[in-house]
Amino acid sequence: MAVREFRILVTLTAVLPMGFLVFLRYELINAERLRLLRASQESIDNLKRLQTQFVQSEKLASLGQLAAGAAHEINNPLTAILAIPIC
Repeated sequence: MAVREFRILVTLTAVLPMGFLVFLRYELINAERLRLLRASQESIDNLKRLQTQFVQSEKLASLGQLAAGAAHEINNPLTAILAIPIC
């Protein structure tokens, strides 16, 4: 009977610290996952912001090309008109 009680006492003494270590490891893993999730969310937010800026710059570039084309089309006839000598 004494051996049995000793084995139970040793088992309980070993199980409690091991249980605590398993719990601690689980909490540390969860904290790391939360940190990675926040970092991923920040990266996604940065990518969305950069994509919005890129689209805006592409729109402005297209508008500049349109304005340059329109100015060229207007300038061609004006050059021809201004090149006509007045007698």
